[in-house]
Amino acid sequence: MLLLQVVLQELSKLMTSNKYKFMLKFKYTFLFFYNMGISWVFNRTIYEIKKRLGYFKILNKIILNSENKVKLKSNLILNPFFLPKKLNNLESFIIAEKLFTGEIKIFCYEYESYLMNGNINWHYQPILKRDAKLDKEWQEIPDFSEFGDIKLIWEPSRFSYTTHIINCFLHSGNEKYAILLKDLIVDWINKNPFPYGINYKCGQEISFRLFQWIIACNIFQNFFSINEKELVLKNIYVSIRRIESNISYSVKSVKNNHSISEAAGLLVCGLLFHQLPQSKRWIRKGENLLLQETKYQIFDDGSYIQHSMNYHRLAMDVISFVLFVAKKVDYKLPEVIYERHKKMYLFLVSFVQKDGKVPNYGPNDGAYLFPLSNYQDFRASINFASAINQSEIIFKNNNSIIDFFGLDIKRNNFNIQKLNNFKIGGYYQLRFKNLYCFVRCHTYKTRPSHSDTLHLDVWVNGKNIFCDTGSYSYNTSMETKNHFISLFGHNTVVIDNNDFMKPVFNFGMTNWPQARVISFDEKNFIGEHYGYKIINGITHRRNIMLKENIILVKDLLFGIKKKTLISQLWHTEYSIKRITDYKFQIENLHITSNIEGHIRPSKVSRYYNSYVDSSMLLFSIEVDNDFEIETIIKIN
Repeated sequence: MLLLQVVLQELSKLMTSNKYKFMLKFKYTFLFFYNMGISWVFNRTIYEIKKRLGYFKILNKIILNSENKVKLKSNLILNPFFLPKKLNNLESFIIAEKLFTGEIKIFCYEYESYLMNGNINWHYQPILKRDAKLDKEWQEIPDFSEFGDIKLIWEPSRFSYTTHIINCFLHSGNEKYAILLKDLIVDWINKNPFPYGINYKCGQEISFRLFQWIIACNIFQNFFSINEKELVLKNIYVSIRRIESNISYSVKSVKNNHSISEAAGLLVCGLLFHQLPQSKRWIRKGENLLLQETKYQIFDDGSYIQHSMNYHRLAMDVISFVLFVAKKVDYKLPEVIYERHKKMYLFLVSFVQKDGKVPNYGPNDGAYLFPLSNYQDFRASINFASAINQSEIIFKNNNSIIDFFGLDIKRNNFNIQKLNNFKIGGYYQLRFKNLYCFVRCHTYKTRPSHSDTLHLDVWVNGKNIFCDTGSYSYNTSMETKNHFISLFGHNTVVIDNNDFMKPVFNFGMTNWPQARVISFDEKNFIGEHYGYKIINGITHRRNIMLKENIILVKDLLFGIKKKTLISQLWHTEYSIKRITDYKFQIENLHITSNIEGHIRPSKVSRYYNSYVDSSMLLFSIEVDNDFEIETIIKIN
């Protein structure tokens, strides 16, 4: 099998190292395939065979030939389906004005210049300052290449600035904003001939772009000439055909928010573009896949398959948009989609703090479908979801997305009950007055992205004192990546400076841990995991207790038979002051341990492609018998 050849090639590279390392790598690769299952291995193999045999080249030619059959009948969107309201958002003008000079806000955080020869270069990597060529079809382009992080090239093509440009137009009435957005869309199409280039590589990225174009065309289609409308319609057509041609890869091999986004792309475009010949098929196929994927990806307790707060919001936003479009065109979706969607936003409600933030947990690529509020504030997305699902809002004064889409609210639900445990997803929360803790205890049955077993987030008076380090980047050195995604990037215990989960390929991990919760209530948690048991026979049990102004953490390591180094890690963005070797001060709290502590440098990433220098408090000791680390976090 071709996939097996790839594995063997990867293993052969390790033959230059010692035999022990080679055998370990072989073991981890085998375990990864075992965890993923025979079906996944088979489908990945079929996909590689299709690429090498030229299957997609043939499909691309068929799509191009059928493009000529697309004719503009009247307008792009035959009946505009919503009228937006203007928002009091000054950032919209900053984002829009910078676009005139080629500066684009990427990952909802920083600006980068994509300007070349007076226009935006849609194939430019601004960090490495390299220009991706248009000499290969999308299926021939690797995820990792000399262009570095492909997401830096994709960012401008997501058109996530669309809502801000529209908001500027609504406020000012100045047609320059409408013309700006129209010109960007037309320029993108002219500079990205299908099927060539990086911007056709990912079906999810295409869906995001089409969602924004649909919103733009709904408002500004009178600014497009007849020829420009036909140009846009033809690109929408080939883009949807491109998604359809390879959606089985997302469904059978990627198995996450990509398949939901691509199914949504089919369904939304099918509902809005009846003039396109396959629209009925897209509706049927998109709806069926959305039913299938929401059942698989959204757990019964509302937690999400990707074990990530941001990807949870992204998938929820995509479904919210589907429900919104369906409602506006009077298309009735199955009730079960509404039920699963509701579970998603009720899950997030339980984690939202007073400022709208949630724990900095899980993989995070900076995606925010409708960035009309602060990226870290989840309340606007939750309100949009609850408004479209139940015609109600959950949070006061967080209606930016609702207002933009012109939704009517029938009622408020400000006192919704927050749940403390989500057993299927492995999320547990402890609360006592001004103390809040979030802990992970999960037996992974679907692919993990981070090694985070028994990670503990600590919040005091709304401040995330001890936090998850985040993700930073999917395309960086293995050393840097491991700092964020491994056990070393989480507030937990590490044994012998060795993470029991091992990275395989670019997005895989092996040795998926088993864990169990022994007892839990709002102020007490006891759980343990067995990740180290297969390596050295050691079990880690964590006991967390909340009292008046005190968090007591006991980490029991048992099954120790020989000299072993155990380390307890605490990451923080706040400064740490040493009081004694066993006692440290952070903000208005003291943290004390029964073993010696050290302050080490760390990094915390809350936005993709960005991190801040921070600190890690490391308590460590070498023992040769079972041992319990006792840590007291006390508010002064």
